[in-house]
Amino acid sequence: MNLERIVLLMAVFLMGYIFLITPLPNILLIDMVGIIGTALEYLISLAGFIMMVLSAISLLKLMLKK
Repeated sequence: MNLERIVLLMAVFLMGYIFLITPLPNILLIDMVGIIGTALEYLISLAGFIMMVLSAISLLKLMLKK
């Protein structure tokens, strides 16, 4: 089993989790106001969720392939 692939996928999963729970202004230390800031926060959260799902699927495939 590829250990470095598993570590990479877990790192991607954690990064996605951080993106999901942390709004954009907290990441960039910029206080964005209004609709644009809110939309960016939702996009970042969505991207984090997609990263989590894809990395989890890849991890499961690696585990089941063994």
